[in-house]
Amino acid sequence: MNMHAAIPMTSGPTRGPGLPGEEDVFRATGVRASHLSPIPRAGVLPPHHPGRGCADHSGYPYPLWSGGLLPEPEPGRPGEVRLRGRHLEATVDLAHGGRLLELVTWGGAGLSAVAHAVMDGRDARGTGLRGGVEWNPSRLRRSPLALEPVHATVSLPDRLGGDRLRWWELERAGGYLCQVDLHLPDGAPVLLVAVRQTPLTSAVDGAEPGFTMLVDDARWGGTGDDGSATILTGAAAISVFGDITRHTDGDSTGAEPVARPANDGQVVRWLALAVAPVDSERLAALVPAVLAGLEDPAPADGTGQVGTGSAWAGLEVVRARERGTAVPVVPAATPVREPAEPADVAARLRGVPEQQWLHLFRDEGLGTSDRVHPGDVGHPVGHHWLSELRRAHRRESLGDWRVHLRLGDIAFLDGDLREAHQRWSWSHALRPTVWTERNLALVDLAAGRIQDAAVRLLRAHRIDPQEVELGVEAVGCLLGAARVQDCTVVLDRMAVRAQDSSARYWLLRAEVALRSAAGEQAHAHLEEARRCPDGKAFEPWCHSIAESLRT
Repeated sequence: MNMHAAIPMTSGPTRGPGLPGEEDVFRATGVRASHLSPIPRAGVLPPHHPGRGCADHSGYPYPLWSGGLLPEPEPGRPGEVRLRGRHLEATVDLAHGGRLLELVTWGGAGLSAVAHAVMDGRDARGTGLRGGVEWNPSRLRRSPLALEPVHATVSLPDRLGGDRLRWWELERAGGYLCQVDLHLPDGAPVLLVAVRQTPLTSAVDGAEPGFTMLVDDARWGGTGDDGSATILTGAAAISVFGDITRHTDGDSTGAEPVARPANDGQVVRWLALAVAPVDSERLAALVPAVLAGLEDPAPADGTGQVGTGSAWAGLEVVRARERGTAVPVVPAATPVREPAEPADVAARLRGVPEQQWLHLFRDEGLGTSDRVHPGDVGHPVGHHWLSELRRAHRRESLGDWRVHLRLGDIAFLDGDLREAHQRWSWSHALRPTVWTERNLALVDLAAGRIQDAAVRLLRAHRIDPQEVELGVEAVGCLLGAARVQDCTVVLDRMAVRAQDSSARYWLLRAEVALRSAAGEQAHAHLEEARRCPDGKAFEPWCHSIAESLRT
């Protein structure tokens, strides 16, 4: 198994301020835990942004940005890994959720892709990746969490010969640990995928975990006599074996393996991919060994460890121990070092925003520091941390703005918009921050208060002008509120911070010029956008503006 360089890729009172007469805004009908809130983000996007055309394009709570290009893998993070078997080779991008970039025979036939960033209004992430096969361990449609670096990875000897790669992911919004084993067995020309999903609490509000395989730029090609389903791409026909549910998502086609209940609320799934003829009976004989292999221990001495990822697993172990519940990790099988004490986790998280979560176990809220900068807030966690956050809320006599912020995030992801509004309002009253300003702007927009939303986003961008996507939302909402002069203020801030190297900056300039009837300037801005390194990714937006200029 060889490492390769990564592909370059262009509270106080329990009730806060209410909203009389706006019950419909807060009903969130049909939204279950781990599903996106129904607040549309389209209203904070510029007029020609492709995301405006997607009716269910919903907003994630800040700072889960979904509209910007994904960064290069950080130094020391795992990149691409190549697996080799007797029949096939496979390349996996661990920096972006274990994306399968290549599955080819030794003769070179099969699937081979280069991941590239795209902007697509049908993608709830706004801008994401296409190319290859995406593994989405979430019920969230095109979840941003599916593109995060995997948290830990280890190569293991395969029971069936060939190579095996195991990685671990934390699906924080839904509250599941996800273990994925990829096999290239010697006995058949297939890639076997076994998945075990373990709830982080005894029950995650009845929400069943999901695991979807998406093949980009593909379509279903029929069913074979052996029960396999065929996915057709421009370069290869991929046969999918297993008990699957077919799935189509915009420009991608995929399958979700049917769940098999296991112990302690766990769910096990499997599927197989082939790019060459395969004997289905021989394949069926391999499946029991592959599923049993989920229990195979990872070497305690770190042998075969490809990447350590983050310390989120350690946090989950500490959380379970503090609650006195079973640890939701299978320590022997999960390639994550189990911490002995909270201090062990603290040592690994030193200087990292996630360290603040350890304060919850010492009844210190989310930390005593009142420094406010983008790194302070850390990453959002899911519903399974609700008990700790509520306990901190009850114990904090003066209130902790971070606790309210996170309680609002969880309510938002659960679809409880009224509770999200109350928590974010209290957080803002305790400490005005970019996060509450932006999140409350979405609520204002859903209630039809576009001027209030525009003011909030203008303030949010003043607080954190480093985030390009916040500039996109601010300009979009300001245009909707007919505050063109304020758009210029935002764009000037962006230029001072060298954000004019992104096509988004020039496309925003073109939007403002178009609104001001300055067609010649708009054309010039479009040309600048096309010359930017990320110009290709934002071509749909550019094309939409150009079409308006022609009419």
